[in-house]
Amino acid sequence: MKNKNEIHLNIDTDKSISLPDLCKAVRKGQLIAASIDKKNSYNINELLKKSNDYILNTSLTINKTSFLTPHLDIGGSGETIIYKISKNELTIIDLNIDKEIDDSRVDMYEMDAGDLAFPDGKFLTITSFYTLMYVCYGDLLSIFNESFRVLKNGGVVKIWDVHTTQMPSGFTNVSIDLLCGKKTYHANYSSNAIQEIRDREFYRALLLASGFKNININIQNNYAEIEAYKLL
Repeated sequence: MKNKNEIHLNIDTDKSISLPDLCKAVRKGQLIAASIDKKNSYNINELLKKSNDYILNTSLTINKTSFLTPHLDIGGSGETIIYKISKNELTIIDLNIDKEIDDSRVDMYEMDAGDLAFPDGKFLTITSFYTLMYVCYGDLLSIFNESFRVLKNGGVVKIWDVHTTQMPSGFTNVSIDLLCGKKTYHANYSSNAIQEIRDREFYRALLLASGFKNININIQNNYAEIEAYKLL
């Protein structure tokens, strides 16, 4: 039997469930349990709106791009957005590889972005698409320091991530529609790692502390688009 408050979570033991999906499922379960305990009946979407979660709806446009190579993408094994919009050879790292990409132009490694197993000055481009929202403040500087280290002089880091103007007290949930040429990609992200306001000055301070220069941060429609260079 199904009703508006009933959620089924089927887990295949041969397959993995991503952390964002698990977090969202657990959060919904908590809200439903709370409503049942209070003998109230709410639509789950209304419950989510009434929770302390931070909900960001975002739409952005990125053109199909020839990134300068060698190119490293941080955390891009889930929705593989950077892979989908890029044209050139690409190295992807993630703590857990969600799915392998069967493409000769792509290399994938399970690796911590705060402890990269690459030599100094290997890459000309580093990208991150909604990866930093899963990283606690205390670990962000390590990621920027390592990104600076493995970039060639003149190399660039390009980041797309959340822009927040209020202090979150629960999960930060992001729903994205990305237009690239004639294709639209949709992605949902959910994280409780953000415990501070992440605005223009937040990102700028971290990048400056890691040595980056020529920092450009474009804020619009609930997201930050960031570009910064290693210039020695």
